[in-house]
Amino acid sequence: MEEENVVVVSDADPVKRKDVVVVPVEEIEKEFEAKSLALADEFFEVGLQQFLGEVFEREDARTGEMGVQPFEEVQSAEYQNWRKQKQQLAVKRGQGVPEEQLVMDYSGYGCWRYNPIVFYQEVVDGQKKNRHRIILKDDEASLLFISGRKFAIMSPITYVGRNNTQENARYLYAMAFDLDGVSLRKHHKMFDLVKRGILFPCIR
Repeated sequence: MEEENVVVVSDADPVKRKDVVVVPVEEIEKEFEAKSLALADEFFEVGLQQFLGEVFEREDARTGEMGVQPFEEVQSAEYQNWRKQKQQLAVKRGQGVPEEQLVMDYSGYGCWRYNPIVFYQEVVDGQKKNRHRIILKDDEASLLFISGRKFAIMSPITYVGRNNTQENARYLYAMAFDLDGVSLRKHHKMFDLVKRGILFPCIR
């Protein structure tokens, strides 16, 4: 098996371990650009709306309609019900009702829908802050909000709740691979194995 070195992206870090290689930032940037160009030869870049369509849209088993997003709708009946109950529970909590009696009633929900969540960063008072935003069905406002961001990540998973944690994850719609830190040679090797059906034979 090929031995891997720990890469430290810096010209100044005092590294003394034998398995550590200090790599200048400029070299990493050149490698990243080369990998991007190599990927561009075999793949094409898609916008946010097309990404949502390619990853999440499916056929509705009940109606046969194609291209259906399985997300919760903006201001859906389920959300309105939840929000109303939350406000009522907050009032009761303020009145001193014991916490064990403050239970949300989900019996009136017709169905459960889950949503993808975008993780992004924004600068607040000079500091980077981590943020999450839920993507809903036909949610043009969120798409416009996210499209102008310098950094945003959306996994091909739907979640319950507002945070993209492992506990909140519900359905996996695709597989995603983070190729940062992977050499160009290994890029070519991986895609060659995929094309030959040796690696991830379920991919078409």
